[in-house]
Amino acid sequence: MLWVAVTLSLAASRMGCAPYRDHLFTIEDQGGAGEPSRVTPTPVREAGAAAKPAPTAGSGGTVPAAGVGGSGTDTPPGLDPSVSFDWPATVPGAGLCRPISFSGSYSCKVETLFVSDRLEGSLQLSLKGSSESQQLSVSGGQVLAFDQDRTSLLTAMVTSGTLDCSQQLLNVTYGPAPTDILTVDRQVGWLVGKPQPMVTVTLKGNLDRDGQTIKGEMTLSFEAPSETTCDGTFSMRAIL
Repeated sequence: MLWVAVTLSLAASRMGCAPYRDHLFTIEDQGGAGEPSRVTPTPVREAGAAAKPAPTAGSGGTVPAAGVGGSGTDTPPGLDPSVSFDWPATVPGAGLCRPISFSGSYSCKVETLFVSDRLEGSLQLSLKGSSESQQLSVSGGQVLAFDQDRTSLLTAMVTSGTLDCSQQLLNVTYGPAPTDILTVDRQVGWLVGKPQPMVTVTLKGNLDRDGQTIKGEMTLSFEAPSETTCDGTFSMRAIL
């Protein structure tokens, strides 16, 4: 059918008729005997837009190739040129719900009727699991404790704990583990009654995804019946 329409249009054009135009082609007589008729695609317009006349050589320019504007920057039909997309940047390593390690420090104070001693130490923590479960579990780590003279008091390994990624909450337990041998004055002052009491360390903190840190409260608890504790705060940063 397309071939028939073009053939009839060419014949009409050669007989001096007005240019033929349908939704596919515009056919014009060049005006000279023996001159071939010009066949050009009919410009596509959106619904409701006014029809634009087909460009001709007589209008002072050349006919653009089909589908290409004179400047080469025409927007394809049906696309809104005002639409844009913004791709937000994220902090490298911000997705922390994956197997990862943290390292940090803490400080706490032992207060009884007899003493007020400050302890400090370091923390190591490794977590395992998948981001799909949104919960990681501990796979390793340790806590070290020192007094203000940097005398070693405790080394304890992590035993249990989780990081809830959806709630961004950390709960971890180190120990129980025995302390290094305490002096008699410290045994009396801390109300522990033995040279190597058992100690448990607990951490409760919040994950900051953007800052890649976990901060919170820590407690170093001596075994019963002492009930003596060292209460303080901790801070750990992701090792990327």
